[in-house]
Amino acid sequence: MGRKKSFAFSVASLVDSFYVLIMTPVVSILVNKVNWRTGFGVLAIIILIIGLPTGLLARFKPENIGLLPYGAKNEEEVEKEKEAEKEAEAEEIHFTTKQIILSGTFVVCFFFAICIQFTSNLSQLFPTFATEYKLGLFAVTAMPMAMSIADLFLTPAFGWSCDKFGARKAIPFWISIAIISLVILGFSAIIKSPVLAVIGAALSDTFTMFLGSGQEIFAREQFGEAFNQGFSLITSITYLIGAFAIPVLSLIYEKTGTFIAVLVFTGVLGILMIIINFIGKKYVFKN
Repeated sequence: MGRKKSFAFSVASLVDSFYVLIMTPVVSILVNKVNWRTGFGVLAIIILIIGLPTGLLARFKPENIGLLPYGAKNEEEVEKEKEAEKEAEAEEIHFTTKQIILSGTFVVCFFFAICIQFTSNLSQLFPTFATEYKLGLFAVTAMPMAMSIADLFLTPAFGWSCDKFGARKAIPFWISIAIISLVILGFSAIIKSPVLAVIGAALSDTFTMFLGSGQEIFAREQFGEAFNQGFSLITSITYLIGAFAIPVLSLIYEKTGTFIAVLVFTGVLGILMIIINFIGKKYVFKN
């Protein structure tokens, strides 16, 4: 069952992508055609209708509804997995916060997560990018939509590749795709091509997906049995730092006068993520 956990987690995160893809234009239309109060009121009602029953009726174990866990072939395999989990829980070791923070693993995952916070927020400036280089209304509206659509395919593909080839090999491949997207965006700005801008935006979703399943998969690879403690500590800090991502990227744009500088900065962070991924092999958490 553990062989397909990355893919299962990635597929689960698609719920958010579907929701954003559908509700973003719906709320925008309501706000423009009626008013913002009505738009957000409808959004609140929809969240209540979907969220409340889901929270009350959700079953957290597949066997509760007569199914096998994802990746399991038969009930015998499930029983073996349960026994292994019970043994692991009995032998579970709780680490101190000091042990985790002072480890090389924490430092590696911390800087990897910071890079993700900045690279994944690049998409928030796409409207500015399209306007700056006069790519037209098509690019302004299509770039975010292209990302949402691409996410439906890229996120499960990322999870599958981590299960198939190992996270350590899959991560640099996908980051390379993200860096290529920056090159495409740069060319779209130079030749004023809205089509290239949309293609680049779609591929840049690879940066965004690291904010979800990507950083968790990497942290699991690094922390092992200390994952729950280590990852919660890291995200509690890096999400606060992420609040400054857009202001920093905007400042780079304002000071240099060109969005190309922002793309270069993001690309450097992408390369740093690949380096950290390989360095991380030496800093897998050990008690």
